[in-house]
Amino acid sequence: MSKISLIFSLGIITAVLSETGFSSLWKTIFYAVLGVAVSIIALLIRKEINSLRRALKGKEHTITDSFVQNSHIDTYGRAGKTASEGHTGHNIAN
Repeated sequence: MSKISLIFSLGIITAVLSETGFSSLWKTIFYAVLGVAVSIIALLIRKEINSLRRALKGKEHTITDSFVQNSHIDTYGRAGKTASEGHTGHNIAN
């Protein structure tokens, strides 16, 4: 079960708990346990978000050697030949 769905389920239990026939002492204990559980899950979610932010921030400064030069990219992401590529007129002799 994901952390978000777990928090949602704990919220539903909290809402329903007030309508049950438990004594006020048991309700207080249940509310305290549910509160601690929600707090722990929220801290775990915060930790995941911060680690994802750090990972994404590190990728912004990545230098790659990939580039596209003097080509036409069509709507399907394919690079097409320019008119000069097929008929360069240059002969390279070995």
